[in-house]
Amino acid sequence: MANAVLTAKKAADALALPTLAAKELLQIFSPQNKNLFEMILYPENLSVSAIGWAALDTAMTTVFIQSIDMNFFGIEYERYNHEQGAKDIVYPEEATLHLIDNEEAFVRLYLQKWMADTVALRTFSGIPGDYVFANNQDAAKKTAIIIPQMGTGLPSLCWIRIDGMRFKSMESITLAQDSGEPLIISVQVAVDNVSLMSPIGSLL
Repeated sequence: MANAVLTAKKAADALALPTLAAKELLQIFSPQNKNLFEMILYPENLSVSAIGWAALDTAMTTVFIQSIDMNFFGIEYERYNHEQGAKDIVYPEEATLHLIDNEEAFVRLYLQKWMADTVALRTFSGIPGDYVFANNQDAAKKTAIIIPQMGTGLPSLCWIRIDGMRFKSMESITLAQDSGEPLIISVQVAVDNVSLMSPIGSLL
């Protein structure tokens, strides 16, 4: 599924080159951020056959990451006398993404919509009421493919895949007219798993 989605995404980019143009603009306005990480987000329950290939690009989103803090899955051991044996698999619980936003607040608006997929503010005749949780919590889950960029400007052959990613919280931001730097949005997300993959298949 991931390979099919990525193939379609790259085909769309090759036609319109929106990703390349956005990346070059970011580099022009922020020369210190040369090694941008591209992150492709799409719903975890996305069915290409259901929405059709033409609508696939609408269901997917590309954003850029300045940095990311995360853990991969690990192995828990238990000692038996003088030796240790594998006991269980430990999966990561969350990750922190430092996303690069633009002046049109694309990332902030996307995060607001993403949060509303889990919990939304209910209104009564235009008056804000209480928050309600979505009945289908899985609908908010997303899969993310993170493509690091090498110093040569080419994408790395070792990508990062995050499964079951859901919005958790967004840290405070500072808006300043004289900053000269792109606005960084730090977001905590809950995750089901984090793994390494290559463009042709999973590594972990």
